[in-house]
Amino acid sequence: MLEGELITRAVVNVLEDGTFPYMLVGSFSSNIYGIARSTKDADFVVDVADRTVIPRLMKALDHLLEFDPQSSFEGITGCVRHEAIARTYPFRVEFFERADDPFAIARFERRVRLYSSVFAREIWIPTAEDVVVQKLRWSREKDKGDARDVMTVQGKALNHSYIQDWCRRLNILDRYEAVLATVPEI
Repeated sequence: MLEGELITRAVVNVLEDGTFPYMLVGSFSSNIYGIARSTKDADFVVDVADRTVIPRLMKALDHLLEFDPQSSFEGITGCVRHEAIARTYPFRVEFFERADDPFAIARFERRVRLYSSVFAREIWIPTAEDVVVQKLRWSREKDKGDARDVMTVQGKALNHSYIQDWCRRLNILDRYEAVLATVPEI
């Protein structure tokens, strides 16, 4: 197992054991539904309706992560981001406070528990459809590749009407159509 996976597994264990409301997003979630690629960070969304969540999370992970004392804003959704670096290896972990926009709320409410062999347990992750929409929302080249890979692997199991509806609402339907045109027939 790679060092980044070990660190992410340890973070997941703390989140689960501390009953923090979370979901694993980013490349780890697209790896579960699509074609795995390496990554230098792990991304989590946490629900902070209880304002003590972030301070408790920082305390629970202090042995593993060194948190940047300054939080920042994620540029696409405007949600607050808390960044940390693993104490044992140059690996970044980011915690995004769940945004209040309709898609972020729906994505969090629709999250599912799936068993992951990487983490040797069930974890909270977004649905495959929500991974595609968020990847298209970020729209970096690697994100578009991840969206294509999820669409390729999941194929007809995906609810494309749901994806199209959110892409239309987020004004990114053109991105969906462009990526969909690159999905090979399997």
